Amino acid sequence: MAFVGLDRRRARREQQFLSFRTVPDMKRFDVSRRGPIALACMLALLGLCGCGGADKSGHRAAVKGTVTLDGKPLARGAIKFSPLEGTSGVVTGTPIEDGHFDLPEEIGAAVGWNRVEITAMKKTGKMVPDPFSPGTKVEMETSAVAARFNTDSTLKLEVKPGVNTPPAFAVESK
Repeated sequence: MAFVGLDRRRARREQQFLSFRTVPDMKRFDVSRRGPIALACMLALLGLCGCGGADKSGHRAAVKGTVTLDGKPLARGAIKFSPLEGTSGVVTGTPIEDGHFDLPEEIGAAVGWNRVEITAMKKTGKMVPDPFSPGTKVEMETSAVAARFNTDSTLKLEVKPGVNTPPAFAVESK
């Protein structure tokens, strides 16, 4: 009789195990609700994490500051620091919120000369097909910052050991 009870318990456990859903609920992972903008933001943030592995030189410094767009604090965006020739280190960056950014020393900019890129997006009001959800539309976004401050940036900053607080980066939309 003891074996019969054991078999029943084992059978009950197997039945419970098999009754669990083996396919995850895909609604949790559905990016179509958030649109391609969310995906673009995630990719941009991944890019800001840095490239090329850990900084072996250990020469990083904190950078804190402000960014204005057409004279007003930039509501939301990102700032990236890329070491220029003669400066060793990795690309790094941080989000901009309400015109302020704070890059701590642990993930800070390389000490030396860095190229600075500032990015932000704005809605255009134009609805376009959502590539992730056929049959639906999303509002298109475009760069809020002129290319001369991001992809074609000529902004440079000399980062020194310690905490750097450069003058405000004043960028324009045109």
